[in-house]
Amino acid sequence: MHELGLSATEAINIFYRQVKLNRGLPFSVVIPNAITKKVFEDTDADKNVIHCSNADEMSKQLRI
Repeated sequence: MHELGLSATEAINIFYRQVKLNRGLPFSVVIPNAITKKVFEDTDADKNVIHCSNADEMSKQLRI
């Protein structure tokens, strides 16, 4: 929280305000499907992961 300049109490209060404003959680909560679970397992094992050292390298890898 310190990186954002917030205490834990301030962050929790912001979260509660967002819950009230959104009338629910301020983010989507979903159960991952089989493909997503496989990607999580692969990345946790550092499999099928491309590492980039900067944004230019990442853009080239993504072809954008």
